[in-house]
Amino acid sequence: MLYTVKLPETGKINAIIVHKMGFIPICMNASIPNPFHTIVAEFYQVFAYPKPAQRLNVCDCGRCVHPDFEREMRTLSLRELQKAHIYEYIRTVSLIGAVSLEAERPDEVRYFLPRMVELFTQGKELHHSIEVYFKRVGECVAHFTPTEMALWQRFCNEYLMALLSIYPYEKIDWKVKDIGNDLFNYVVMFHIGCADIQPFLAFWATQNTPQSTLNYVLNAYGEYWGERYHTYPPACSWHNEFANDYPELKIIMENWLNHPQHKAHFVNCLLDLSADEIQKYHDAYDKMGIWAYNSIDDLFDILTE
Repeated sequence: MLYTVKLPETGKINAIIVHKMGFIPICMNASIPNPFHTIVAEFYQVFAYPKPAQRLNVCDCGRCVHPDFEREMRTLSLRELQKAHIYEYIRTVSLIGAVSLEAERPDEVRYFLPRMVELFTQGKELHHSIEVYFKRVGECVAHFTPTEMALWQRFCNEYLMALLSIYPYEKIDWKVKDIGNDLFNYVVMFHIGCADIQPFLAFWATQNTPQSTLNYVLNAYGEYWGERYHTYPPACSWHNEFANDYPELKIIMENWLNHPQHKAHFVNCLLDLSADEIQKYHDAYDKMGIWAYNSIDDLFDILTE
């Protein structure tokens, strides 16, 4: 059965505007307004928690998180916090012996969330691995109010739809370090952050734009279907090293990738690609030494077996 989903209207950013106007979601040029400024403002309104009154829930060895950073995060205004502050706050949960995730303080994490979202939409690097950007948030969503959860989910939908509205190689112009972070990486990130990724996946399986199709080629072939050419007997297994603790995610992704109607949909999408679109895709990745040649033909053969 094909997934069905109704994504709510979301002001300036919704499915229609994303795909007909083709805006780019992350702005690396200060002269271009951040298209997420409206929803960022909502985060500041909805998650209006007081500053933490006690020492933050971070490693206290003095080396993992510098004492000055910890103090500044409690004393500076929220908008004064820079990416380096949030980077250390996120990083501490991945350090051995640092923070027990069972001991997360929901109000503390919710206080920082608006600034985390704001810096993220500005393209700031908040951790060396994008998948864990919102790991601390995911440990706290059980304490979210319905309004908070609805906003978090809407942000997930809007951000992923925005990524889907651009060609995968267009992200190269945003930030060199982002080349390795394809759409599936962001899907993992939001799942670890405990947003529901299935409405977006359902939406993706209804789209037939060159941008959507080429994002599917890069992600589905590169991280799943292409494995058939590297294993014997031929087999596919979706995996992401950051998703090992989330076995349900593997089930969601493989069910989506193997769904007969989804496969048939993307076969039609591949057939609709123009020769010019295919050539641009090959050229963009061949220049960087990344595989691309024959990937579209190979994917078509696999999906039509």
